[in-house]
Parts: sequence; C-alpha cells; structure tokens
Amino acid sequence: MNSELHDTQEFHHRLLRLERQNLRVKRIGAAALVGAVSLLVMGQASPKQKTVEAGEFILTDTEGKTRASLSVDYTTKPPVSQLILFGPDGRETARIDSGGSVQGGGGVTLSGAEGQRAILSSTFLDLTGADRGGTLLLRDTLSIKDSEGYEATLGVSALQTPKTGERHRTSAASLVLFDKDSNVIWKAP
Repeated sequence: MNSELHDTQEFHHRLLRLERQNLRVKRIGAAALVGAVSLLVMGQASPKQKTVEAGEFILTDTEGKTRASLSVDYTTKPPVSQLILFGPDGRETARIDSGGSVQGGGGVTLSGAEGQRAILSSTFLDLTGADRGGTLLLRDTLSIKDSEGYEATLGVSALQTPKTGERHRTSAASLVLFDKDSNVIWKAP
C-alpha cells in the first residue's frame, strides 16, 4: 500500500509540474501574441512620411506624352514656381505660377485651341482673342482693343500732350478712344 501511496504522490507531483509548465507556455504564448499584435498596430498607427525632392516633376500618360509639369523657372528674377498642364496634342492649356510671367504677382493663364488666352492675377484680368485682337484688360481701367489696334479705355489713362510733352492722368470717370497708333482721337471729360 505504501507503494500505491508513493505512486499516487509521484503522479500528483508530475501532474502539478505539468500544469505549471502548461501555465507558463500559455502565458508566454499570450505575451507573444500581445507583443505581435502591438507591433502590428504600432506599425500601422504611425505611418512614415516621406519627402521627395527634385528640380522638376513631369507627369506622363500611358503613351509617354507629357501631361503636366511642376518646376521652377530660373529664367525669371526671382525664380518662379509653376504648374503647367498640357492637352492631348502637347500644347500648353493652363499655367499656374507664383509670379514673374504674369505681371503683378502670381496668376493663372488659360490658353484656347484657337490662340485665345485668359490671364488672371491679383492685379488684372487680360482676355485676348484668337487673332490677338479683341483684348479686354482690367487693372484700374477697363481697356478694350480690337485686332486693328484701336482702343477704348474707361478709367485712369496716362496721356501725353503731343505739342508740349506734358504728361497727365485722366480720372477714373474718363473715357478715352485711341487710334491704331495710340493717338487720342476722343476723350471725355
């Protein structure tokens, strides 16, 4: 009977040791699982932000044609950043720049297929027809010019008297008509 008791006690000790080992394995497994999930979540929670630097970015279509470019134009003083969009035929259709090519600061230029052009900046609006006539120019004046060079200006105009060379500016309420050689042909007041 002593041997039976001894076997039962030994069996009981083995069972306790096995349960402790099993508990340790479960704890290690749970810790490993929590660690792996934590690493996965932390890796997704903090995305890496990358900076790409280049002198020019060119966007091309599937046929290799340039459709847009983002660059700095160093031919102007100061250099001007610009975004240029191209149509399917490769012709420039739109330009946004930070100043330089558009007088008075940054602006937007839109170009039509027939040569029409619209320029909008913080200081003026210039609408030009296909034949470079039919210009509507807004600054502190409204100026309309046709393809032959005749012009009507409503608002402030800088004028010079031909005989005396005297220079003066008209008021904002004036209307001046010019011939194709920029000579005044009529004005009021």
